[in-house]
Amino acid sequence: MPRRSILSAAERDNLLALPDAQDDLIRHYTFSEPDLALIRQRRGDANRLGFTVGAFKQTALKSHRN
Repeated sequence: MPRRSILSAAERDNLLALPDAQDDLIRHYTFSEPDLALIRQRRGDANRLGFTVGAFKQTALKSHRN
């Protein structure tokens, strides 16, 4: 059975495309000092890594909505 596509090709390309400008890359894919302070509060390397991955996902999704 063929896989059903939820997004159109244009929507998928827009979602997965990286910004072209260096300023946009920095703004969308780096953490602010408050973000880093929140990450540092987690105990242990594994918890910090897991929290960071989740936070990065949220940051990346928000950047595509703006």
